[in-house]
Amino acid sequence: MQARLRAGGGAAPRQALLLVLAVGSMTFGCDAILGLADPVDGGGYEEASVDASSDASPDAVHAPDGASDDAPSAPQIYATAAAAIVSVAVANGFVAWSTASGSVYVCAAGPQCVTSVALASGRSSPGQVAVDKKFVYWTEPAASGPLYCATGGCGMSPSQVPGTGNPVALALDPAVLVWASSSGAISACDAPGCKNPRVVASPSVAASAIATAGTQIVWATGSSLSAVEADGGAASVLTSAAQGLVGLAIGTTTAYWTGAAGLASCTIAGCSPGTLDPSVGAGPGAVAIDSTNVYWSGASSILVCRRSACVPATLAATSQPVVTALAVGGSGVYWAEGASLMHASLPP
Repeated sequence: MQARLRAGGGAAPRQALLLVLAVGSMTFGCDAILGLADPVDGGGYEEASVDASSDASPDAVHAPDGASDDAPSAPQIYATAAAAIVSVAVANGFVAWSTASGSVYVCAAGPQCVTSVALASGRSSPGQVAVDKKFVYWTEPAASGPLYCATGGCGMSPSQVPGTGNPVALALDPAVLVWASSSGAISACDAPGCKNPRVVASPSVAASAIATAGTQIVWATGSSLSAVEADGGAASVLTSAAQGLVGLAIGTTTAYWTGAAGLASCTIAGCSPGTLDPSVGAGPGAVAIDSTNVYWSGASSILVCRRSACVPATLAATSQPVVTALAVGGSGVYWAEGASLMHASLPP
């Protein structure tokens, strides 16, 4: 049964909040983050109604006591879950996340989640998530394509996009949802609602990461980054020097990633990668961007720099060495730290 979960008093605010976030700076007009999606226009399908209940799911999510839209801007717990949070996405006033116990949630963006909606529970390892005005999308290893549910709920019965293999990576641009399959296929469809699904490239090896912005799709296989237009065409190799890639984000002209060399960047036209921060090479994590900054996960710290001129600075410290689930949207940064979903205001 689907339920709208209300914040309770089970999670106490933390005195010291640990933030490890990785954001790849990109010069794209539209931002896209591996596993973290950017805004998408709404429309398409009627949203289902939701029954109110605070005990409908074993993964019931609670905001700290006193959660409200007037919460302070310092880093704090946005929501907590009964299991580790796997992926997080933010766009169009929504935050969506998946958990290791098989649940998917969505809640209004802000410093703290007051009321969350359970979209799915007991699923088979939901992975990366993306969200637009109408739908939340996610991957599952046993599915043949991405699954999706209306942000208002779908009766715990998500729809599935036809695919060519188990989806292993997912990303969303305002107009296009893209995913990589275990078969190696790179697919796209028109958002919202994933209309006109199509295969746009067929590499022989499954991608480990994927991102999209504007008309471009970029994915990683081994130490190579490749690109193709969202409507298909000839794929091109941007670089073969992206060893140990962990996080990937792109803009309209530039790709950013974290890997063995640290935080690096490359133009989508192709380049010799430039390393922006070599210090994170020993423990790279997620990466994401907004219109101004790049955010990425270093060794026990959250780092940030300007996209126009990257001078790394520490945004926050963390006791968790690496964060692999990070999203940036609106006026906040969201990241997963175990079963806690954290929020911090953007730097000035």
